[in-house]
Amino acid sequence: MAPAERARRIAYLPQSRPLAWPVRVRDVVALGRFAHGASSGRLRGQDAAAVERALSACDLHTLADRPCDTLSGGELSRTHMARAMAAEAPILLADEPTEALDPLHQHQVLSLIRTYADAGNGALVVLHEAALAARFADRLAWIREGRIVADGPPGETLTPERMADVYGVQAAVRRIEDDWVVAVSGPA
Repeated sequence: MAPAERARRIAYLPQSRPLAWPVRVRDVVALGRFAHGASSGRLRGQDAAAVERALSACDLHTLADRPCDTLSGGELSRTHMARAMAAEAPILLADEPTEALDPLHQHQVLSLIRTYADAGNGALVVLHEAALAARFADRLAWIREGRIVADGPPGETLTPERMADVYGVQAAVRRIEDDWVVAVSGPA
C-alpha cells in the first residue's frame, strides 16, 4: 500500500509527539488532512470541516490559534489527538493517547475514541491504566514480554491474577456498575 493510501486508511497517534517549532494548533490538526491532498494554509470544503470537527471534539477551539510551544503537555496531547481524528481514517492506532492528560481530558479522549469505534471504525489503543482500558474497550489484549497472554472482554481478563502476571503488582479489581476500580497495593 502506498504511504498516502495507508495514511488515508490508518490514523496513527504515536506515544512521543514532540514539536520543534511554534506552529499553531489549527495547523497541526490540519496535518491530519495532508494525505487527502489538503494544504494547511488553504483548507476548503470537507478538509476544513474535518479540522473543525476535530477541534471541537478535542475541546481545542479556544486554543486553535495558539502556538504549540506555549501549550501544556495535556493541551499538546489533545492537539495531536485532534490531528489523528481530522484524518477521518477508518482505523485509529493510538499509543498512550491519555499521556499527560488530567482525568477529565482522559475520559474525554477515550470517550471520543469509543464514539469513533461505535460509528463502525476500528480503534487499537495502547494503555497501561487497566481501569481506563476496561471502562472504554470491548476487548483487552494483555501483553507480557512481547507476547499476548490473554485476550477477551474486560470482565473475563481484568483480574488480580492478570495484574500480577503482566505488571508484577498486587491489585484489587472491582466492578462498580459500568466502571472499574483497580487498586494497586504494591509489588506482587
